[in-house]
Amino acid sequence: WRINFSRVEKKGDINWTWRPQIVWDPTQRKFVGKINMHLPDAWGYLQFAPPLDMSDDQKNNSFIGEIDSNLQKYRDPSWPAKIVAMNIYYAQRQYKDSHPNGKYASTLEELGDLVNTDLVRPFTVERSDGSGSVVISLTSSPGSKAEDKQSDNDSEKGDDNGYNVKVTTPMDGWVVTVTNSRLVRVFPPFSHSQTAEKEAL
Repeated sequence: WRINFSRVEKKGDINWTWRPQIVWDPTQRKFVGKINMHLPDAWGYLQFAPPLDMSDDQKNNSFIGEIDSNLQKYRDPSWPAKIVAMNIYYAQRQYKDSHPNGKYASTLEELGDLVNTDLVRPFTVERSDGSGSVVISLTSSPGSKAEDKQSDNDSEKGDDNGYNVKVTTPMDGWVVTVTNSRLVRVFPPFSHSQTAEKEAL
């Protein structure tokens, strides 16, 4: 489960969240903390799992987001694709705001350094097995349908001058899509005939 908690005290002078709200800021070209609970892609993970047997030393030396190699089964396998998709989402917002025609970019090359190239590169490198990709599709007319090839019976209406991004993880084939309206959908590997899992990101 994705979840966060916020506590505001002393008329807003103290604003505490359980999980730091860290997202990509294309204007600063880095990940930054935001005082904004309406960023579900930055929420933490709540997992109902057996208690972790960690020594005090391990607890004190662990980093946010770090997962012990023995605990990989508890990690969200779609997370790498999700963070790349949202990286492009934030970059597209900045791209549109900074261009007088108010259009979105149609390629990663157009976005340039508005995206985190180190983060995106593993998804765009050519591999012998053909896995891993990032595809940006513009939706240029009102009411046009951008059908996701991962599903035979699920299509998404694109907004006027909007876009759809499809990110496929290398090797294991998780697919994450995001639109300009921030709708994120997750497709497990080999789920071409299944309906996308819709997430409020």
